[in-house]
Formats: sequence, C-alpha cells, structure tokens
Amino acid sequence: MSLGLNTTALETMLNAKYPQLAVGDIFTSYLEAYQTAGPGNAALLGWGSSGSVGAFGDSDTGYGLQGKSTSGFGTYSQVTTPAAGSAGVLGFTGTSFSSSYTAESAVADAGIWADSSAAGASVPVALFATGDNTYGVAAVTNSSDYPTLFATNNGGTAASFASASGYGASASAATGTGVYASTGGGGDGVEGSNSSTTEQEAGVLGVANVASVEGNSYNI
Repeated sequence: MSLGLNTTALETMLNAKYPQLAVGDIFTSYLEAYQTAGPGNAALLGWGSSGSVGAFGDSDTGYGLQGKSTSGFGTYSQVTTPAAGSAGVLGFTGTSFSSSYTAESAVADAGIWADSSAAGASVPVALFATGDNTYGVAAVTNSSDYPTLFATNNGGTAASFASASGYGASASAATGTGVYASTGGGGDGVEGSNSSTTEQEAGVLGVANVASVEGNSYNI
C-alpha cells in the first residue's frame, strides 16, 4: 500500500511554522550548537563573502561574542583574501569607530583589529591582555622587513613601560644592536633619569665585557 503526499502543498503549509534559514531570521531565545567530530569541525559556522561579516555579535554591557573549547580554538576567524580594512577579528567599543581606525583601515589589514572611540567609566583601552604567571603579550614574527612590535603615536609617547621591580624594559639581540634609538632633531636619541640616585646607579648605564673604543668612561 502506498501513501501519496503532496509535498509541495505540505511545505507551503509549514513555511509559516519553521524559520526560513535561507533568509534573515530573528529568534526570541538563544541557539546552541555542539560538535564532537574533532579538529576542523565547527559547532557554529559563520561565512561571509564580498566583504560581508562572517559572524556578528553585539551586546549592551556583556560579551558581543563568546566562544569556548576544551582543547581547540574558542573562537576561530579567517580572512582568505586580505584587503585594506579586513580583519579576522574586529572588536571595538563605543557607538562608532575611532578616527585612527578610519585613517588606518584604508592601508592595513590584521588578524585581530581592536579599536576604541569611547572612554566609558573605566580606563580606555583598545586591546587589553592580562594573566597570572604568564606572558601578558607574546609576539613572534619571521621577517627582515617588519619589526615584531610597532608602536606609533601622532600626539605623544609611542610606548610606555612600567615594572614594580626588575626592568621596565629589557631588550637583547643575538647579533646587531640590543637597543637602538634615534631622533630627527629637537631631542635626545636616548634619555634616562633616576629620581633616587645612589652609589652605582645612573639614569643610563651601559656595560661592556671589554674596553670600548667608542665613547668615554666615567667613574660612578
């Protein structure tokens, strides 16, 4: 015995009962997705083309987007064809992008782009990293053309370092120069100060394992 169903009419009747995933839709409650197939498989996949956003998250006070994984990537983002202004992850605070973002988006692309245009009720930070018994930030590159860390400020100090003890900044090089500083004029290449100088302490101290043929020596 065969049972005949008018699938076209049935689908038309059910169209109003289930979400049309081929077009935009709004769910009144949260969605959950699970994946246990291992690396390379996503519980929830967002994909965009022609400059559109793969996944978008927005929140008034909480997290715009949150991801969690026991051993893989909590959140994984990729730009297959980088272009000016593209980013694997773009996060910003405020209701609009900053003027710095507007100026740089035409020339740069990034794996992670952080921007802030609003100070809010706390310390304004575009990108913030914290940790216990870990590196705050670790950056590793393999390029002779670009520095591992680049910092510029159009209105003030480019970089500021502080430490409760030890070195405020530590630099070393396998070959070449450990620290290099220069100025175009109107200032010092290197300036150091010590507000509580005692014996054998200086604003700037340089030590070599052999006598140097450059500069002068002074007894401190």
